[in-house]
Amino acid sequence: MPEGRTDGDAWPPAAEENVAPDPASTLAEDGEIDVDALAEEFGLPARLLTPLVKGEQLELLLLPLTEPQLAASAEAWQCIVQEQTQDVVDATLRVNEATGETADRFQKKVADLAEARRHMFDNFIIVLNNWQKKGGNAEDIANFCSGLMIMTNKPFDMGDYVDLEGLASGTVKQTSLISTIIATVDNKIISIKNNRVWNSVITNVSASSTRRVDMVFGISYSDNIEHAISLLKELVGALPLVLKSPEPVICVEELADSSVNILCRPWSANEDYWTLYWDIQQLVKERFDSEGISIPFPQRSVHLANVVSEAIVGAQS
Repeated sequence: MPEGRTDGDAWPPAAEENVAPDPASTLAEDGEIDVDALAEEFGLPARLLTPLVKGEQLELLLLPLTEPQLAASAEAWQCIVQEQTQDVVDATLRVNEATGETADRFQKKVADLAEARRHMFDNFIIVLNNWQKKGGNAEDIANFCSGLMIMTNKPFDMGDYVDLEGLASGTVKQTSLISTIIATVDNKIISIKNNRVWNSVITNVSASSTRRVDMVFGISYSDNIEHAISLLKELVGALPLVLKSPEPVICVEELADSSVNILCRPWSANEDYWTLYWDIQQLVKERFDSEGISIPFPQRSVHLANVVSEAIVGAQS
């Protein structure tokens, strides 16, 4: 028996219960913001950047600041709001992974973080208003406000592929309260002011895990429609990248001027969209060629009978 133990002590000792650390404490640590470092970076008083400073007190602290100092304050508060938003997101993800009492503690902490973020948003608006009163650049302030809306509503995340109507299409590389950086498919890096981003139609291609691949194939009026549709169904059904559900839609779309247009709409995983699109385009052309089905090009018949007659009459006179 080990030294220091008595006959009354159980041996070997019972295994200690494996108690998971309280997740709420880690969340509190995640929510801390290094105010001193932030104040040093932007050359501002630390008390001006206290995340939970009361609005009335913040108004007083902003009064003696110049326009450049207020611009720096806006950038600093951008960092505060952005960091707090990330903490809320991280905490919410932890809630989704937790169960039982652990989940309850997470829910409470998420609610506290979200409430703190709301207060920080309010303070940030106070800073922007004061900046505007001191002659802040209207376009810069609009970009900050738009960035705030993007951060709050989260129409996209970093890594998402988006289409910003009339501006650019590509992968979101970075977003801040000033601008959004997009990498196009040919790897051009485009920086777009948030005011323009928020006022455009934002299409988030990555938001869903699946996508429908829309294609139209035209065949000649002399070709057999049922045969063409049967070939498309056979071809699409044999491709492993095509999802079984939802089922592909293959049917006649319209009787066009020069062709009978057949609609082909299979579904794929988001990341397989372009691979499937390109594969089907090539395979359909090859299969139609081998089966004698033609893909017509637009044609127009031009009648010159009257023009020719008038030209002959004019030559004879």
